[in-house]
Amino acid sequence: EGRAATDGRLWAVHRLDRDTSGCLLLTRQPEGREAMIPLFVARTVDKLYHVVVTGRFPPHLDLIDAPVDQQPAVTHIRIIRRGLLASLLEVRIETGRTHQIRKHVAGCGHPVVGDREYAATGETPAELRVVPRQLLHASRLAFKHPQTGQRVQVEAPWPADFRRWVKQFQLG
Repeated sequence: EGRAATDGRLWAVHRLDRDTSGCLLLTRQPEGREAMIPLFVARTVDKLYHVVVTGRFPPHLDLIDAPVDQQPAVTHIRIIRRGLLASLLEVRIETGRTHQIRKHVAGCGHPVVGDREYAATGETPAELRVVPRQLLHASRLAFKHPQTGQRVQVEAPWPADFRRWVKQFQLG
């Protein structure tokens, strides 16, 4: 549309699901968005998430390479802590499919705590069903700026509710 940067409009480059907290990437001009898209297509944007999943996540499962909606999707997983009811994971995604993390962890039997769409409610312990939102947080985005070539890294600390649930489930 060619709107001026002063009109206050922001252009989304990296969005999050409604109940996901953390880093967003917005630009003030549509040209900025267009310059960023090739970085995502080339998979050169580093996307790091923290997630609390149900159960004791298996230590051998550090990579999920399974299609999401018939598209290739790759998720790298590092276990930070496993508790009795839930596990805290650090997740890096190579691809950015819609609901990729949520679908991948649910597909291996450990849905995101608080996820109402992909978790089988009957299989989720009552202690975990009280969480009002999915415990998925976009912790970091890093990339080379498309114009300057300099590395840009933004981080978002865990919000208070995320920290509270991690403590409640004895994961941190």
